[in-house]
Amino acid sequence: MDLSDELLVYRFGNGIKLLRPDHVKKMKLDSGRYTEHTIESLLKLPMCSYFDNLDIVIQKTNELNAEACGFNSVSAGKGKSVFDFFSSELAQYVFNKDIKMLREKNKQIIEEEGNLIDEIQYQALSFKFPLYGDNNDILGMFGFSVMLGKQPLSQSLMHIANLGLLNNTTKILPGAQLDNIYLSKRELECLKLALRGKSSKQTAAELKISSRTVEEYLNNIKLKLGVFSKAELIDKTLEYLGFEF
Repeated sequence: MDLSDELLVYRFGNGIKLLRPDHVKKMKLDSGRYTEHTIESLLKLPMCSYFDNLDIVIQKTNELNAEACGFNSVSAGKGKSVFDFFSSELAQYVFNKDIKMLREKNKQIIEEEGNLIDEIQYQALSFKFPLYGDNNDILGMFGFSVMLGKQPLSQSLMHIANLGLLNNTTKILPGAQLDNIYLSKRELECLKLALRGKSSKQTAAELKISSRTVEEYLNNIKLKLGVFSKAELIDKTLEYLGFEF
């Protein structure tokens, strides 16, 4: 797979296609599909970025993604699969989703929540697109991952929207934003039940997950909102929603 820095990136189907620089004049006339980016400039955007092959093995990535995945360098990430850095449960989940996306030639937005192999927590919102070859066959995929709580989601969404790869990004997110703070779908479910007065045990039973997992989700939300107790969490949420007491 040729991923030379100078290759031009343009929109094709549900994903992207790469062209040599000598095609730039053609692309500027091609229905506005040229993104005005090369691979080099794409990887310099302030998000985790990566190109994977059909086996979901990294072929090229940037420094932000290398750091997020626990690699010592960008070069150390090349040739690694999700099973090399994610916990087995998260790796299998992401792998299955990515394989399905490529098989269906579709794009996807996926919440990736779990741990790295060394037990460091990992929470990202990822945007992934098929990478097409010259004969319109699928070569692999390209993805952006926004590290929630560490990278600004609104800025990342703006960059993705500017590429023209997604329209109305905020309307198709799995979760929701609360005063510019992104909450995953599962975090949102736990928060809604907490607002209804449900205990962690009751929430766990309703969502069919463990009480410990519910507490982990609620703790994540507390960190994002800058509060320390469940009572403060409820008060802060109601404040964001416009309720005053």
